[in-house]
Amino acid sequence: MAGAPASSGSRFRRWAALPLFLLCLADARGAIPLPDHALREQAGAAVVNVLTDSGSGSGFLINGNGDVATNFHVVEGSRRISVKQGLRSVPASLVWGSPELDLAVIRMNGGQLADARPLALALVEPSPLQDVVAVGFPGAADVILSSNEATPSFTAGNVGRVVAGSWGDRELRIVQHNADISAGNSGGPLLDRCGRTVGINTGGPASRITLSSLFEGRTETASGVFFASFIGELADELRRQSIPFAQVADTCGAEIPASATAASSMPALAGNELAQSRNLLLILTLVAGLIAVLLIVALVSFGSFRQSLMQLGSGALRRTGQSFGLGRRENPAESLAGGPVTIRIGRGRGTDLRLNSPELSRLHAELTVSRNAHDGRLDYRLRDCGSSNGSHVFRDGSWQPVREQVVLASEPLKLGGLTTTAAELYANWRRENTGGAGASGAGPATGAAPGAGGGGNATNSPKDALPSGRVRRDERTGDVIPD
Repeated sequence: MAGAPASSGSRFRRWAALPLFLLCLADARGAIPLPDHALREQAGAAVVNVLTDSGSGSGFLINGNGDVATNFHVVEGSRRISVKQGLRSVPASLVWGSPELDLAVIRMNGGQLADARPLALALVEPSPLQDVVAVGFPGAADVILSSNEATPSFTAGNVGRVVAGSWGDRELRIVQHNADISAGNSGGPLLDRCGRTVGINTGGPASRITLSSLFEGRTETASGVFFASFIGELADELRRQSIPFAQVADTCGAEIPASATAASSMPALAGNELAQSRNLLLILTLVAGLIAVLLIVALVSFGSFRQSLMQLGSGALRRTGQSFGLGRRENPAESLAGGPVTIRIGRGRGTDLRLNSPELSRLHAELTVSRNAHDGRLDYRLRDCGSSNGSHVFRDGSWQPVREQVVLASEPLKLGGLTTTAAELYANWRRENTGGAGASGAGPATGAAPGAGGGGNATNSPKDALPSGRVRRDERTGDVIPD
């Protein structure tokens, strides 16, 4: 009957269709995600293994001129660079690099790789929970499999957030994600599901952190937290250097024909009902925002949230601002009486014992020193932090690789090309950081192998690890003390 009020069933159907209508109003248009096989094919044609005289990493083609983007730390100081895809490799040279941004571009000198095709750069920042795929060449996998063929590995995950931070002295946008990467993935692309590059994988926390008072001082190992430079940072530098590249500025998501869907899937809503629904949506959004603000204020007032310093494979990631860090890293200058001390060793800034040896990685290894509660002896545990040239202990007549294990105070150690002992490393750290005993000339304070006359070249003889005539050891504790 004309003019009769709508039945309750009709009104229910209209309201039930409201979520679909609101979805159709959203602009969900964008690139369409690729099926897995197409994504693998597209990325496999662009991602290359970057080989240098000091290690290896990953990179990807950005244009048809043979230009490859990677991390600066992958090629830093290298005299020889090449890129490999499958079984074929060609020489390359550095075109541009920025240690502050940890970004670089190298160019293939020997012609194009036959199957190589460039990737497009997605200039829209990825959103939290967006699907991403990390592609690269983790060195540990190649060693375990003894593979000579450069076939990239794929790991899937999601974006956690995009924040402002830095690898050095210059701020940039950094994508936090949980797609597993490790040493060798550096410089490889972080892709969206449409096969476009949203970031350049750079590293992840290499250290345990002590959480703030809110978490009762617990020490945890960070997991599922990895970082990539947002690809827009590279695009800005490529424009400045007049290096061509392909770019896209849309989001990755299945295209929804909104008007057609709305016209065919729901009855028309009365004007006043649509207005009411919009008002309700606005009110709910405002209430949710107010609750979020109150929660943040409560958390900040409850505990002291401060900046976390996370040592990465290529440098320190610093979160700008002080409203959100989970806590602080263990302070290596604390006394052993207060618990174990963890000493970060390498040639980069931010380490606790910085050694000037070209064969050391920026963060090469961590030495944890604790005092045995039963006999007072010092115990040492060495952990390699994914270094390029590895960490080794001389045991049973040969150099054996170390991932993480207990070592004796006087056992010869080799970090990259540097030969030393755990006791000497600890003594040098005490001298440089706390003014403790065990100082002058003991161990590799300048990056030279102990007893090697400052040359810094490792040998396979354990006697090189023991300096002569300069220091002596306490036989009970293993401490190095001056003669």
